[in-house]
Amino acid sequence: MKYLNTGFFKTIAGSVSLAALLCLGACGAHDHDHAEHEGEHTDKEKAEDHDHEGVVVFTAEQAKACGVETAEVRPGEFTGVIRTTGEIVAAPGDERTVSAKAAGIVSFAGGEMTPGAPVGAGQTLFRISARGVTTTDNNAPLRATLASAEARLKRADGLLADKLITQTEYDLIKAEVAAARAALATPQATVTSGGDVAASPISGYIAECLVRPGDYIEVGAPLAVVTTNRQLQLRADVPQRYSADLSSIRGANIVVPAADERRIRLADYGSRVVSVGKGSNSTASLYIPVTIEFNNPGGLTAGMPVEAYLLTDRMPGVITVPREALTEEEGMYFVYVEQSPEHFRKQRVDVGATDGVSAQITSGLKEGERIVVKGATMLKLAANSGKAPQGHNHNH
Repeated sequence: MKYLNTGFFKTIAGSVSLAALLCLGACGAHDHDHAEHEGEHTDKEKAEDHDHEGVVVFTAEQAKACGVETAEVRPGEFTGVIRTTGEIVAAPGDERTVSAKAAGIVSFAGGEMTPGAPVGAGQTLFRISARGVTTTDNNAPLRATLASAEARLKRADGLLADKLITQTEYDLIKAEVAAARAALATPQATVTSGGDVAASPISGYIAECLVRPGDYIEVGAPLAVVTTNRQLQLRADVPQRYSADLSSIRGANIVVPAADERRIRLADYGSRVVSVGKGSNSTASLYIPVTIEFNNPGGLTAGMPVEAYLLTDRMPGVITVPREALTEEEGMYFVYVEQSPEHFRKQRVDVGATDGVSAQITSGLKEGERIVVKGATMLKLAANSGKAPQGHNHNH
């Protein structure tokens, strides 16, 4: 089992997000190309430049503009991790089913019914057309036949009591009532016209669409599921080899696949483990389901696939950094250490386990060092740009 520290950092710099090109226009690497000024430097200046190779210079203003934040490295909690895949599902009680009030051919009222699409209470979602469709209905003639038979039976009750009819005659009238009731209970084919609409009973989001345009549906058929999305659940399937660790699961972090790989610590949103090993499906022999409920942090909808990092046992005293503090080059990982105000040195580190939000550092960092925890990519771009920072020269 791999372990990971959730980490503790004290942020000391502000964050203002601007475009990378704007930042690079105002900052750069200290180890820039000297060929252009070859004849203008003394030997002493060249020696000093070589000593500072790998150092990126950011002024306080440039760091603020590029969203660069630094923090002091301190050991924190070590956390066991089970990495697996998962899916976001709606919490029970936060869902409502949209049902058909008429039989007919269904169509979408507003285009595609995409999971995650917002809907309002009372908003029409489906149209149901029964025009020219053979459907089922109890018709008026059958109801009239039953009413007539029941009236004769009521009169026959008195006649039988007065011995004005025989038992056989009474039984025949009673059989007519039974036949009329059976005929009314059996749907009769008729051709109808018109139709109806189906609306969302609540405001929320489409969790699931259960029909396709052109489908024929009966009265009461479920058409879609709408969720309020206030609470969500992470449903993760854990391989059987981790069965001994399931009792120690206490929470999870998730990574939402996207260009920016959104990382969410579910503990920040009131998460709790709902069940372990319940609701298993046909893959139960290979996987064990784990369900964790949490408040929606925003931007998540039922049906989203995620990377799940289930958190297990704890151990203190391990150095970690946020995942965004790491930059990668040819399979090696680096952080930027603050050498002095406005000077940052690229430092190689060895990375252990990850919980999706933080990464364990097994070597390369010491307690008390100050590193860039946000905006490290901006420093990497500046270092690779070969541009001298604005206002910086070689007068040391």
